[in-house]
Amino acid sequence: MDWSERDQLELRGEPDRRFVALTEKWEVEHFINRYLRTRGMARTQLRFDAIEKAIRRLNLASPILRDDLIARLDESDE
Repeated sequence: MDWSERDQLELRGEPDRRFVALTEKWEVEHFINRYLRTRGMARTQLRFDAIEKAIRRLNLASPILRDDLIARLDESDE
């Protein structure tokens, strides 16, 4: 996956909030931080890296629905 700095400007508003563009570094970082916070997990670099690695291992198409990504991570017990 190429988690570049480039933003996909064609997605705005609700569609952009419903999806996580796995090709956008900012969106992946924001998603991981929010995921850790909402799951009550320690927001450490080690935990962040573990979630990032779990996302990479899932090898998902981008963009993915935020709720689907959350469900997949919850299933993976990462």
